[in-house]
Amino acid sequence: MYASRIRSPARPSSQNGLRVAGAVLSAGSARRVDTSGAVLLAAPSGVTAQLTFGLEHAYMSAYQVRGSEGRITVDRAFTPPADHVPVLRVARGSGVEELQLSPDDQVGNTVDAFAQAVRAGVHHDPDCLRQARLLETVRETADGVAGGKIRS
Repeated sequence: MYASRIRSPARPSSQNGLRVAGAVLSAGSARRVDTSGAVLLAAPSGVTAQLTFGLEHAYMSAYQVRGSEGRITVDRAFTPPADHVPVLRVARGSGVEELQLSPDDQVGNTVDAFAQAVRAGVHHDPDCLRQARLLETVRETADGVAGGKIRS
């Protein structure tokens, strides 16, 4: 049993030059937070992005960017161990090239940036605010149907 919200707005909102073309957010039974969802974003150029997440699904931490000549894939992209060496896969018609990237302590860097912002009393990264506004627009878009939640 899931609570779901779905909407493809007649007048989509825009943040970061991105338009939220549709959004679905779901919460598992007896949950008060979204535990899965899907979002369709569109840029003014017509490029689209399909985003999905879910805590009830088999674990996956990856992203893929597809274009007219191939695709780029990174597995274990989010919150890997601090010493993890990520592999960037570039697939083209001629084959797949694998590039090893340097490890990056994402969690440590995030905690450090947060602590610095708290100590300084200010945060100078406008990307964080743009991302928060975009997430708010996603939630508002998903909340647009029948007062916000459809129970199934």
